[in-house]
Amino acid sequence: MKSIHLLCLGWLAAGAMPAVAVDAPRVERPPLAKAGQTMEYASRLMSVDCPDWKIKEPNRNGVIVSQCDDKLMHIAADSMNPIKVVKANGDTLVEFKPYFPQLAYPLHLGRKWSGEYSGYTADDGARWSSKVSCEVKAWEKVKVVAGTFDSYRIECEEKWRAMLILTGESKSTRWYAPALGLVVKSSSSMSKWDHQLAAYKLE
Repeated sequence: MKSIHLLCLGWLAAGAMPAVAVDAPRVERPPLAKAGQTMEYASRLMSVDCPDWKIKEPNRNGVIVSQCDDKLMHIAADSMNPIKVVKANGDTLVEFKPYFPQLAYPLHLGRKWSGEYSGYTADDGARWSSKVSCEVKAWEKVKVVAGTFDSYRIECEEKWRAMLILTGESKSTRWYAPALGLVVKSSSSMSKWDHQLAAYKLE
């Protein structure tokens, strides 16, 4: 019923040009984020209309906390998977319990994983549970507003259930750039979860 992360909207088109498979690296979990690093997205991130995010706390008990205006995004530091977005006053805007399994390290061509989570979005009051299956399908270049990056293309399928009676399936694709340690683009069958990196400062 969605797809998201780190950390990575109204999204501009991104082209994909396949690279030779033998060039695909094995990607371990990236180094821990640093306070002050910034990521700007084309419009929203994790369905939240707030484009400019800065790392506030690189590791709060295993969680990376980023801030945009009065909003705080929580990402699992060990897996780089999104957990929630809350307002400074504690109101929850988006939540995935325990997290949305968009990544699983190490990444390499053909890597598969699966996971389950329960989700919530405050804008529409939706609550659902979902089973997710993902696979690293390709190593290719992807063009986003922030530039062109060698990336793993990860395709995920979800089977979700809401209110005990509603069921459905959704698909999402995201591009993870090892050079940045970020998902630089995400495209979903539910467009509210689409995002695209527009600018960054990781030094």
